[in-house]
Amino acid sequence: MKLLKNQKGYALLLVLVIIVIIGIIIPLIMSSITNSARQYELTAQHLQNDKLVSMGEMYIESVVDRIVQNASENANSTVTKCLEGAKNSNDYKNCIGAELGRYQLSPTGTSEMNIQLDSNNGYKIKIVGLAVNESSIGTEKLYTVTVKGTITPFFGGKFDTSSASEFERSIKLVDIP
Repeated sequence: MKLLKNQKGYALLLVLVIIVIIGIIIPLIMSSITNSARQYELTAQHLQNDKLVSMGEMYIESVVDRIVQNASENANSTVTKCLEGAKNSNDYKNCIGAELGRYQLSPTGTSEMNIQLDSNNGYKIKIVGLAVNESSIGTEKLYTVTVKGTITPFFGGKFDTSSASEFERSIKLVDIP
């Protein structure tokens, strides 16, 4: 009997110690879980931004390819007629600039093209410049028109300027006198 009398309150003390230990451990576990969820969300957003920038780059490449294809395959296209009348590198630059304008990509750097894939995702393309390099190979003059700009992803209803990417695409034109 004496042994039982000395143990009064021991069970209560044990329960209180267990509750305190659980109270200390649960916030640590919950913090770890919420940090993992936030990290997963940031990784998913970063991957989505990369995909949107890649889509913008593919769009620019397709526009440049269409300009080159129109110039080489269609003798009556506006770009072909413009290029045939070009006499210097500035004329070539103006012809390509006008053709980019037809795709709503003004080379002045003041306009932006927003391509919205759905209500929360898309990208913005801004042409910041056109440059022309002129070189000669024998009697032929080679003009390289370089299109430069930025692509900014639009994800979750807002533009992410920290994920913006610069691009540079070249168009090679040969003038045979």
